Amino acid sequence: MLILFSSNDFFFSYLALEGMSFSLYILAGSVYYNKLSLESALKYFILGGIASCLLLYGISLLFISVNSLDFFSVKYYLINSVSGFERFDLIFITLCFSLTFFFKLSAFPCFM
Repeated sequence: MLILFSSNDFFFSYLALEGMSFSLYILAGSVYYNKLSLESALKYFILGGIASCLLLYGISLLFISVNSLDFFSVKYYLINSVSGFERFDLIFITLCFSLTFFFKLSAFPCFM
C-alpha cells in the first residue's frame, strides 16, 4: 500500500495495486478445508483479472490521449487542453479507473 501511495506514474501504481491484490487473493482462500472459501477465492481471482484488464485498457486509452503516464503530465493535460470531443473519452477512462480501483481495494459493492 505504501508503494501505491508513493508512485508517481500509472504503471507503478498498477504494479503496486496488483501486488497488493495477490495477497488479498491468498487471504480470501486461506481456509483451505472449506470449499466455499476456495470457491470465493477463485471467483475473486477471476473477477480481479477482469478488473485488471479493464484498468490496463483505461491506462492505454489515457496514454493514447495524453502521450504520458506521469500523474503531473495528465494533470497538465486535463487543466489545459480538454475540448468537447475528448470529454467522452475522459469520462470513460475515469469510469474504468474508479471501478477497477474500488474493486481492487475491496470496496466494490457487488461481490458474490
